Amino acid sequence: MKKQVLLVVLLANFAASYAGVLTVSNQPGDGAQYSDLQTAINTANSGDTIYVHASNVNYNSGYNIAKKLTLIGAGFNPNKANQVTTKMDGSFSLNAGSSGTTIIGFYSTGCCNTFCVLNANGLHD
Repeated sequence: MKKQVLLVVLLANFAASYAGVLTVSNQPGDGAQYSDLQTAINTANSGDTIYVHASNVNYNSGYNIAKKLTLIGAGFNPNKANQVTTKMDGSFSLNAGSSGTTIIGFYSTGCCNTFCVLNANGLHD
């Protein structure tokens, strides 16, 4: 009996150590779990990864992050014609608890014509 309880506890700890993966698309019918990036950020647990689908429609908001996340867009290749990218008008605000957050693969059409991340210390690109 003690071995079974120990096995259950070990399996529960092992399963809890895995980060989750969430998907976001602002294109209806694209098969993502979320249509709104901020909702996915709010729902995610610290350590989760959020994949943001490419879209012909920009993601239009400032996003607030208060936990350690990895956000991955579809990327941007300036040498590829007519590509669909993960474009956004706005910025990411990194708040308390977001230390270690990684944001890659986004193309900004807003904020100073560069990709912008804001935190309490000011503007970072």
